[in-house]
Amino acid sequence: MISRSVVNKPDRHGFNVVITSNARLLIGLANDESAWSRHLLVVEFIKAERASSIANLDRILLQKEGPGILTWGIEGAAKLLAELKNAGNFMLTPKQKERIESLVLESRSADEFIADGVAKQQKKKIDVTNEELRDGYVKFCHARKWRPVATKTFQMKLADLMTNAHGVSQRNDIRRGNASHRGYSGIALLAGF
Repeated sequence: MISRSVVNKPDRHGFNVVITSNARLLIGLANDESAWSRHLLVVEFIKAERASSIANLDRILLQKEGPGILTWGIEGAAKLLAELKNAGNFMLTPKQKERIESLVLESRSADEFIADGVAKQQKKKIDVTNEELRDGYVKFCHARKWRPVATKTFQMKLADLMTNAHGVSQRNDIRRGNASHRGYSGIALLAGF
């Protein structure tokens, strides 16, 4: 992820930050999704699997392709500087915008699931347990290729999310078989979850 927050404002003091990771990181959005969307540039590096590694690949590339690599880098830098001069910022392609939107939504995946994966029902006999909500949430995330938050994190957010989104409070008397479970009455998982 690269912050692109002040590229177009040279008079302001700002910090461009590059974060690299072996795993997809989530953002602590703090209810400021639009600001994050404006300031992020997500660059994915997907390494192709190789049957075997090539010894001294760096030396081989520099010896055989060094001038071409340098030319490619200089041409790219010139294009970027022209883009920044003309547009004032990075011009994002639709694919880049999609990556940013996906990261922002994944960072609030529990909220997205409660808003889009469950619905309030008028039938009194409809209910859902916390475990069923968690299972539905995991399916919801997998369908979008998102990594779900930890079970404990999801459960800690659940009561507030359900109250805010659907106006319901958690109960302790949702029956499944001979046992009572925590969950919500008048709430149903939507199809597919």
